[in-house]
Amino acid sequence: MPASPSSPTRRAPLAADEGVSEVVGQMLIFGILSVLLILSMIAFNVAQSGAKARVVDLRADSAATRVAGIIVQTSLIAERQGKTSTVTFLVDLPQNLEGLTYQVKLLPYSASACPETPTVAGPCPAHVTVSVPATLQTQTAALFSADAAATTTGFDLCTSTVAGGRVNVRLDARPATLPAGCPAGTNPILFLESAP
Repeated sequence: MPASPSSPTRRAPLAADEGVSEVVGQMLIFGILSVLLILSMIAFNVAQSGAKARVVDLRADSAATRVAGIIVQTSLIAERQGKTSTVTFLVDLPQNLEGLTYQVKLLPYSASACPETPTVAGPCPAHVTVSVPATLQTQTAALFSADAAATTTGFDLCTSTVAGGRVNVRLDARPATLPAGCPAGTNPILFLESAP
């Protein structure tokens, strides 16, 4: 005996409108979930970029402080040992900061404005700057007190710039060939150079 069309075991086919409504509903759910996924990925990317910038900032500050500390230590040796001292200290900095190259710069006292803040009136105290060109981030560490005199006792600071990585802080009793950025005179010079 054939089953009757109204048999409870058999399901009635969906009407054409109901089928279209179900497909459209599934597409809307998929679209909404896709938008939520994309928005969460964008939010994660923004948070990750902010965290990376903060880490680069902290590492640059640490590098500037380390180099400044060694320069101060070297200057104390220069003041105690006199004009014939030759001392080299190695500062082993990372090759890059979170995959970004950077520069370490030593700047002596200047009566004019600092190069990093040209709109702020001078004087500019002696300081070390670590700059990351890719992100335009710069960190500065003062060498001596901000109100220190324009000259140091017994030696001259040379304006010098080196790439990140191994850096020598060098005090030299006036070599025959002066590195670029050194003032003329007879005092020993203190400068930065790239270490092998």
